[in-house]
Parts: sequence; structure tokens; C-alpha cells
Amino acid sequence: MDRRDELRKRQEELRGLYPMAMRRVSRTLGRAFAALYGFPLLGPPALSAFARIASYLIVRLNVVGVRELRGGNASDMALAWMRMTSMLCAYCDVEEADEGRVILRWGSCLLGYERPSQNRLCRAVMEIDRRTIERLRGEMHILSTIPEGHEACRFLFTARSR
Repeated sequence: MDRRDELRKRQEELRGLYPMAMRRVSRTLGRAFAALYGFPLLGPPALSAFARIASYLIVRLNVVGVRELRGGNASDMALAWMRMTSMLCAYCDVEEADEGRVILRWGSCLLGYERPSQNRLCRAVMEIDRRTIERLRGEMHILSTIPEGHEACRFLFTARSR
């Protein structure tokens, strides 16, 4: 069953919940993550630890109601991520959506990572999102990123096999 329209409608409901000033926060976060990641030897492990802690807190504190989607289908996993990114006034395109898989597309990087030299940083920061979805009993796979030279970032969401 095609669920694109349902996800698009749910995302539309998220628009306007947070002030547009939050969009600037995403770029500031992007610079902070880049600064942390840039510390030789210390940066990547510190960002990895931060990803584990942040994902735990996002689910534990039920940020934007993600916990209610725990154990759901692929659309629920994608909706959880859409709720998290809506806090930063960032919205995506729904390319494909059914019970088993959802593909979301971003035409620009929320954190400002666009250069090839930022690809490893991008992947490291995306661990926050991937681990959060994993804690909700789903899976998130990065299909393409802008720093890799693609025109958009694309992500695949599935529910974890029971």
C-alpha cells in the first residue's frame, strides 16, 4: 500500500510547530560537530560517543513524541525522523513509501555539509539519526549524500525484522 500521501500530510502538520529561527541552530550544530570531529584522535570517538548518548536521550526523553512510534513499520520510522528534523524547520521529499520501506530525499544539507571533504563528518553525524531509529526498532540506511557528489541526500527506512 502506497503511504506517500499519508507521510506528506503528516509532515505538513509538522510545519510551523517551531520558529524558523531554529533553522539557524542546525547550521550552528553543523559547525560545532565539525569542530569536535576535527580534533585529531579525539574527535571521531567523541562524536561517536555523543551519537550514542544523544540517541538514547532522544528516545528516553521522548523528544517530539518519537517513542510512541517504537516497533512500528517503515512509515513510522520515517515519521519519527521527520519529527526530529522538523524541530530544526527542515523538511524532506517522500520518494517512496509503503509498509516495508520508505525513501526520503533532502535537496540540501541541514547542517551545511556539501563538500567532498565533509563526507566522513557527514556519516559520523548521521550516526545520531541512525542510532535513534535503531533504538526505535527500525533501520536507517544512507543511500546517497551531497558530500559524496550526489544532488541530494537519500535515506531508506525499514522496520527491523522481529
